[in-house]
Amino acid sequence: MKLYIKLSKAETERWDSIKDASKPPDISDNEFARFIFFRGLDAMMSDLVERINNLTDDERKKIIEEHGDEMEEVLDEAKTIIAEGSKESEIIEK
Repeated sequence: MKLYIKLSKAETERWDSIKDASKPPDISDNEFARFIFFRGLDAMMSDLVERINNLTDDERKKIIEEHGDEMEEVLDEAKTIIAEGSKESEIIEK
């Protein structure tokens, strides 16, 4: 899959500054962008897991009531997906 992101001029300048300051010379720009992308996904997923794990029983019941019984399965699956995603990012970092 290819992912294209259109950046504004200011965003491009910020990207170039970050890339120039932190990209190791032995990896390509594409590899660096991929690394940053997955680090961001991991951070987002970690936040989601933390929120799911910190739901009180009442909050969990309310979500399930509002969105149907399948939501309980979704909440449980989210934990599994996040755990698997963390393993993938460890492989990418190596």
